[in-house]
Amino acid sequence: MTSAFQGGRFEKVCSLTMCDTFPFEHEFFKIISQSFPFLRRLVLYNYEPQTYKQSSAKFITFSHLNELDLSMVHVDYIKQFLFKTNTRLPCLIHL
Repeated sequence: MTSAFQGGRFEKVCSLTMCDTFPFEHEFFKIISQSFPFLRRLVLYNYEPQTYKQSSAKFITFSHLNELDLSMVHVDYIKQFLFKTNTRLPCLIHL
């Protein structure tokens, strides 16, 4: 799934819903942030814990994201997005 996004940028996509039974790792979110640079809304559904806990070495920024839905996720994804050591969300309005 990750390799599908590595070759392109989807600049017209502003809303994305992601659901899976395999964990979304930190590197995958980095690819999402680069492949969808104007993403404004992100919804996640995933109860699987992340396998690789990431430090701040690979900081991710979602520059335009203003709505984030983490109501149906494992606590790892809440940490991924809300701890300022992993992800930066400068335009977040709705959580």
